[in-house]
Amino acid sequence: MYKAAHLLAIATRGLSKRATDDIEDLATKYYEPVGAHGMPHIRNALAHANQLVSIRKSNPTLTDAERAAVLFHDSGIRDYGRAKHELSSARVARRELKNRFDPATLKQIARAVAEHRASYKGKYYSDMSDLVSSADLNPPDLANTIKRSYQYGVDEGWPEERRLQNAVYTLKKKYGTKGYARFPAYYTAYHKPELKKFREAIDKITIGDVRNIVHGQ
Repeated sequence: MYKAAHLLAIATRGLSKRATDDIEDLATKYYEPVGAHGMPHIRNALAHANQLVSIRKSNPTLTDAERAAVLFHDSGIRDYGRAKHELSSARVARRELKNRFDPATLKQIARAVAEHRASYKGKYYSDMSDLVSSADLNPPDLANTIKRSYQYGVDEGWPEERRLQNAVYTLKKKYGTKGYARFPAYYTAYHKPELKKFREAIDKITIGDVRNIVHGQ
């Protein structure tokens, strides 16, 4: 972990005097319609983030800055597409939040958004980046993870067989025991007991398993 107490203090000091209650409203417009990365996913990520910070000894609740970073982490997809959406989302976050947080906190938020994807291999800028990346990952819930992977093919308009094949391929490549998914410190600390079983189950997933889960068979 990072120097969490210090960074959290910076985030709290950085808040603008303007009310931040409307930040979710600001973010919501960027998620309709965005399919698998829409507001249901964002609300799930927020709920997950609230769980993750409960392990902190100090300030075991989300700061407004952390909440804003989670809300805006996929905000660039609607206007700029999925490719490199972490960067477009960081730009959107900077633009929308520039009058609500001081420059240091705004940079923290933008970097957290830019570093949130599982494929990111660099060093996190701050504890907030670790948190947003962790919150973006589904908890080790096999059925939910399969459904979300399948939904990508639906959003792309692919035929059924391609949706199923892509879901299996993506799940194993990303979440299997040898997958590229990065499980950050918050995620590993909170989910350690079930994470190993989840990854082993992903290794064994078949097209038939995906079909049964997404179609309720």
